[in-house]
This record gives sequence, C-alpha cells and structure tokens, in this order.
Amino acid sequence: MQTTKTKALDQIEQFLNQDLLYSNSNWEIYREPFLNGDRPDFVCLNPSKGILIIRYLNFSQGNYDIEKDKFIDIKTNEIVNIQNPISYLERLQNSIKELYLPRLGEKAFAFRAITSCVIFNEDREKSIDLLSHFSNFNKFIDKKNQFTLGCLNSLQLTDIFPNYKHDLSKLMTEELAMDFRNWLYKPDFEEDQQTTISLPKRQWDLIHTPPKSKFRRIKGSAGSGKSFVLCGRAVELAKESKKVLIVTYNITLINYLRELCDRFHSNAQNYIEFIHFHEWMSKTFAFLGIPIKYPKFEDQEEKTKNYLEKELPNQLIQALEKTSFVEKYDAILVDEGQDFNRQWWNTLQQSLTENGEMLLVADTAQDIYIRQLNSWIDDPMKNLGMANRWTELNDSFRIPNNVKPLLNKFQNEFFESKNINLIVSKQDDLMHCQVKWIDADIDSSIQQCMEELIILVKEDQNQKRSFTDLTFLTDNQSVGLNVVEKLRAADKSLKVADTFKRNEKDRNQKIRKIAFTKLNATVKATTIHSFKGWESRMIVILITRAKTPKDLSVIYTGLTRIKQHPLGSFLTIINTTERLKNYQEK
Repeated sequence: MQTTKTKALDQIEQFLNQDLLYSNSNWEIYREPFLNGDRPDFVCLNPSKGILIIRYLNFSQGNYDIEKDKFIDIKTNEIVNIQNPISYLERLQNSIKELYLPRLGEKAFAFRAITSCVIFNEDREKSIDLLSHFSNFNKFIDKKNQFTLGCLNSLQLTDIFPNYKHDLSKLMTEELAMDFRNWLYKPDFEEDQQTTISLPKRQWDLIHTPPKSKFRRIKGSAGSGKSFVLCGRAVELAKESKKVLIVTYNITLINYLRELCDRFHSNAQNYIEFIHFHEWMSKTFAFLGIPIKYPKFEDQEEKTKNYLEKELPNQLIQALEKTSFVEKYDAILVDEGQDFNRQWWNTLQQSLTENGEMLLVADTAQDIYIRQLNSWIDDPMKNLGMANRWTELNDSFRIPNNVKPLLNKFQNEFFESKNINLIVSKQDDLMHCQVKWIDADIDSSIQQCMEELIILVKEDQNQKRSFTDLTFLTDNQSVGLNVVEKLRAADKSLKVADTFKRNEKDRNQKIRKIAFTKLNATVKATTIHSFKGWESRMIVILITRAKTPKDLSVIYTGLTRIKQHPLGSFLTIINTTERLKNYQEK
C-alpha cells in the first residue's frame, strides 16, 4: 500500500521524466539518493545545465503551524520532527559545493549552478504564506533562481527550475558531474573490492562481535588494522539497518574511511554518515536551530583554539541536555581517538540512542595534537562507561617488515613507555620496502625532495607503478608548498593535488582537504597531520622539526604511513634536523 508521500513522489517523478527530460535529454534523475546522511527527495543532474534539488513537504496550514522555525501539530501542540526546509536546502547546497563538488566551490558564483526547490501540496498562495513564517524566508525571495517553490497540484517547470531554457552553464562540466555521480551511485568496479580485504582472525572477531557494554576501546600499533575494524564494524551495523556515524578530527581522513567502508560492502554507505567533529557540531547546532557566533580573536591563536575545542562543545552539550529534539545514532565510531579529548566524547555521547554502542580506536604513539590520551581515556573513562580494558592490536600486517625495526627504535628512543605499542608481526613477510634516509640543509631540501619525487615518477613509467600512489609529506606548510611549486614547474604535465595553505587568509584550504582522495589520478602532497590515518606505497617525507614531543610524534606518524606491496614499497626521508642526522645508521 502506497503512502501519501510515496504517491506524491511518484507524481513528481512522472512530471520530471516528462517535462524536465523533455526540455533536455541530458538530465539524470535520482530519487531519494543517499548523500552522506542526507536524503533529498530528488536530485536532478545535468552536466551542462546544473543541479536541481527537490524537497517535498506534505504540510498545510490547516493542520500545522510554525513557531520558532519548527512545525507544530495544531491538534497535539507537539513539535514535528521536520527541519526548516529553507535551512535544510541551504545546508545541502553548501555541502554540495564544499564536500561533494569542492572544485565547483572554488569557482566564483558557484551557487548559481545549484537550484533548490520546496514542493508543497498546498496551492502557491498558501505555500508562500507557510514559508514566510520561517526566519530565513527572504532568501527565497532574494535568490529566486536558486531557491524555488513548487506546488503539487500545479507543477510547472518554470517554477521548479527557472533556468531550464537558458544556455549551457558556465559552471557545470562533465568532469564535475562525474564527481557528483560518485556520491549519487556506486561504480561497478567497487563490487570487486569486497573480496580484497584480508584480516587476521582477531580483527574479524572484533568486527562481528558486539561489545559487552555500550563502549569499546581499541588501541594498537600502526598498521594493525584499527581503522579496518572500525569500518568493518560500521558496515556490520549498517547491514542491520542501524543508523551509524563515523567521526574523525582530521578532515582529509573522511574520504579514506568512506572508501574503506565501500570495500567491505558497496551499499553500506547508504546507512553510514562520515563527518569530522567540528562539522558535526555545526550540523547539530543547525539541526537545533541555534546560530553559531564565532568571536574574532585577532592574533590570539590560543583563545581561538580554546573556543573551538572547549567552549563551543560545552555550549552544544548544554543545548543537547535541554532538548530531546536531536538526531540520534545507533552507533558512533571514533577513528584516531588520540586526536579527541574528553569533552568531545561527552558531546558525541549525547547523540547516542539508549541501546546504542560507541567505539574508539587509537594509537597513543600518534598523539600529534598532544591531547594526553591516557589522562582522559584510561581510569577516568570508568565514569563514562568505558571501564573495560583496552583491546590491543600489535600485529601489523600493513607495514613492511624491514621498516618495523626503524619504527620500534624510534618509539623506544623518543616516547614514554606507556605510550609505546611496539610493532610485531607473525607473518613471514617477504615484501620489501626500499628505505632511503637523506640528510640535507633546509635550503637544499626543497630541491632534494623534488628530485626524489621525479625519480619515483620516472621509475613508475619504467616499472609500471602508478604515480597516483606517490605521496609527499612534510611537517612544514610553507616549505611543502615550495616543493609542490617546484615539482609542477619541473614537469608541467604532472598533476599534483595538495592541501597546503597559500597564505593566512587562504579560504580554499578546507576545500582542498575535503577533495583530497586516493582515487584522484594525481601525486598527493600534504602535511603529515592531514595524512594521518592514510597509507601509501611510495612516500617522500621532509622533516624540518625534531625538538618537542609533538614534533617527534608527527615524524613517527609520517613514517608509519608506508604500506607493503607485492611489487615493493618506497620510503624516502629527507631530514634537515641535527637531532636526527644519520639516524638510520645509528
């Protein structure tokens, strides 16, 4: 039996197939696609025209009222769990520009490529009156070609998509359309990836076994499969139709985890949301209808950091404690838990269902933000329900065997014993990694890095290794950018994707981080911070600092990003510090 909404969506879909496709046969119509946690009713894509998003609402003034941007059932006087449609579409537009199509977001007037439409079952006059009660209604009026209104009983293409007769868009391209399709449906080749995952029995047991309590914590050495366990567990819960949230601190890590989940099951992403912590806070504030006011702390980096990491999460906790109108998840899984602090964990816990589960995975040796993991997770976590011991994974199956002694030596020499998870392996692994340690001064290091990268690119051409597996990492933003610029100048045909900051007011850096993915056919260049949690077969690392515990943790993290490969791996370290001079030979 069809519901009222199903019938309405059928009617809209029929209209789109007849009128929209008739106007231009290049339109692609996606009904209720899953966009990383969002489910708009329709997304229509045309590589030469743009994007149309449709939200249908079966609400009328006769049955519902609007109070403080919330739908109120007149009969029961209860809040209806439906977001302000204008805010919903505005947020989705921003997500398309910044998350799904960052290359579009870099263009001026990118918003003109996206049209958002609310379709009501009311007639036009009543629908306008209903929308006018929302605080941001003027956006519909001011941007009539970007925010439109349709009525179910009188659907008109001119109302839904005013630009349908216009010439080809100057913003949309087939390349951008392909990027967006990767979010709208799954490519066929990813089906084969399901069979490529090989994990030890213990890791599979953790994936398939629920925790004894609501909370589980896993720590282990680099390459021991912590992220695999997290993604595998997320997929298992998704198969049970559980609502799953994966949270990271690192923006660039989102794409990697998304791709990793796809390797377990291609359809699992339809039930998994991927987000970095501060974006989740912004989304939750928006869901609650609470605007965020970011104070300006000029030249006061510590105050800004304190506001983002402490004050803002505390504000969100207070808001969540006062309402039940909050998006809940059956499972919340935190990757790279050493990047988090106790307050963030407390905040996330507010969005967990009563019988839900939480998982935290961490590597204490990679505490590059110096959160002092042990100080908030060990004994104090008993008060937060995590009284069980750590589950430890130290059998590394990702890192080449001949690299493991170097990593263990580094841990023993520079880290406190409580932070050490020494890397062991039970595998008789013959896969070899070529390790080069090069000492250089800071002035010559840029040229040295460029030359080493070029060498690996040439070797790729001669030995049929993919240059897309080549990654450049550094602990220094400005020096890293210089290396990238020199590399591009040396070989103009070489494509390089980087996340380095251009200047202090570089607003596009976040976009570059979000767009950073291993699937891009480019050499990857980024900071060690941004690459944490990732892996690569060929890595060139530039080290410029080795004084503080944080510096050393960053270096260790970079070294652990190498992965083994049947045809060999390549790890080149270019060191400019006196402390690590001739380190490999010592």
